Order: sequence, then C-alpha cells, then structure tokens
Amino acid sequence: MIIKIFEPPFWWLFLLNMFSNYIFLIKNSWKPIVHFLKKTFKKDERLCSVKVIDDLFDRKNSVNEGVFAYPLRVVFQSIVPVESSENSSKEIQKTTQVLFSVPKRQFKHAVDRNLIRRRMKEAYRLNKQLLTGTFSIAFIYIGKEIEDYKAIEKGMKGAFRKMITIR
Repeated sequence: MIIKIFEPPFWWLFLLNMFSNYIFLIKNSWKPIVHFLKKTFKKDERLCSVKVIDDLFDRKNSVNEGVFAYPLRVVFQSIVPVESSENSSKEIQKTTQVLFSVPKRQFKHAVDRNLIRRRMKEAYRLNKQLLTGTFSIAFIYIGKEIEDYKAIEKGMKGAFRKMITIR
C-alpha cells in the first residue's frame, strides 16, 4: 500500500489562495497588471491611411517630430482627441497607429526586409505598454546590416523613452 505524504485534501483551496493573492496585487498597485495585458497587434493599430501618412512625413509641418535610436529612426505625431460636433464626418483616432518600413535600396531581397519588419513588429508588440498617449508612428530601419532581435528591441525601448520625454 502506497501512502501519499503531501497531497492537500482540497487542492482547489490551494489554487483559490494563489488566485486571491493576484487579485490583491491588482487592486492595490497597477504595476503587476502589465503582465496580464494582452500583447496583441491588431488591424486597428496599423497605420494605413494615406492622408495620415502624408501628414506624418510632411516636412513643412513642425508638429512632426523625429527620434533616432539605432537601428531605428522614429517619426511620430502626437494625437490629441478633439471633441467634434455630430455633423462632423471626421473619425477620431482612438489607438496608437504604427507603420514599419525597411528600405529596398539597402536590403534588395524581400526575405531580408520581411525578417527585419517581423522583428520590429514583435519588439513593438511586446513593449507598446511603455507608451502613454495616442500617436501616429513610423518606424524606419536605418541599420546597414540585419541586426538581431535584441538590438532592435533595445532601439525600440530607447525610442519610446525619447518619445515620452519629447512629448
């Protein structure tokens, strides 16, 4: 006859106790919540509007600001929500929208451009909670060689820090 020495009689009480500790942390401070946020990159977060992209890259507009954080150049514009009347047909941007660009002149093969773009998207997706506010952002890869993911993520975090201080 085999006797189990440690087996809680009500294992669900053990799990309930662990879960209640997490609830206590969430209610009393906001920092542990960061781990519970969904880290997604959905269609509404992609910058697709030609008009917004033209406004973002307009050199005459002094509102657009740029930041360098190797291997990225970031052009961004802060969006302030404007309350409009019901007759206005303008849509208000509610989320930060981003665009990722890798130059064809520097990387001739589409495979290389797609690899870099995927790494930039992943770095953004995992670190976007560092941004506060609503922006239109363009990430442009300026490196001469294909950097590994850690270097791109480091550049992305540096760009976020600079964007917050400039804003």
